[in-house]
Amino acid sequence: MNLNQRKNIESYQLFSNVMGDKSNPLLFLIHGSPISSHGFRAYMEQLCEKYYVVAPDLLTFGKSHGPENGCDFLDLSKSLASFLKDHVSNGSEVSLALHDWGGPICLGALALLNEQGLKVGISKLLFINTGIDPKFRPHWWWPFQYRFFSRLAVVELNSFSWGLPVLMHSAFKNRETKRVYQSFLKNRSTRKTAMRLENLDMYDETMTKVSKNYKSFYPKRVHIFWGIPEPYFSNRDIEYIAEIFSHATFEKVPNAGHFPMEDDPIALMTTMRKFFLS
Repeated sequence: MNLNQRKNIESYQLFSNVMGDKSNPLLFLIHGSPISSHGFRAYMEQLCEKYYVVAPDLLTFGKSHGPENGCDFLDLSKSLASFLKDHVSNGSEVSLALHDWGGPICLGALALLNEQGLKVGISKLLFINTGIDPKFRPHWWWPFQYRFFSRLAVVELNSFSWGLPVLMHSAFKNRETKRVYQSFLKNRSTRKTAMRLENLDMYDETMTKVSKNYKSFYPKRVHIFWGIPEPYFSNRDIEYIAEIFSHATFEKVPNAGHFPMEDDPIALMTTMRKFFLS
């Protein structure tokens, strides 16, 4: 992506699902890769009794369009920051539920807003199988981090589509769940974004911004929901979040896996209702 494309990344419009009364506090649900806000569909109705719930599709995912060459971490953070500007004002507070790469992307967006002079605080922050360690690197055996292999496997062979049931057990058990999530990966730009995230393109730069700015949006309450088995992130990612947010609480949930919104919706729904509605 050249500099002009990067400068114009904010011009792309994010699609978002919204539910609830606009006079209620804001709650953003930010998905990871290679999925979309579809994963939060069952949770929005439960949470809108107290919040105005907004669940956007990040650029190139779901119903959001984006550049043909896909997006890196900084691109997605810039686009999300532009989107958040339409919903927040200086000094306002939001609550967040962040899954997978939605964690660093959303915190990166808040860091960018802070650098622009728009300070947004966080009332409640729920991490769902995500990591925000600036020094994060995948396990050496994770094949998709290697550029040649990831381009071949993720972009050309669409391996995330046919291999989805390996990580999302509900996609193995339910044909419709599998079909829906596979449909999101028919878009080549989506697969290119997934590849660039696997390659950690602009991850270090994004997390450097988060490290410099997180105190400006330091959350009042933090909880970590950790579905296991978790093949990508590790206990180090939990420990890092606990180091940054010393008041964080956490739970490990057996058989919830990396996509707990689909593989154990009852457990995640229980946690989200308790955390956000109590």
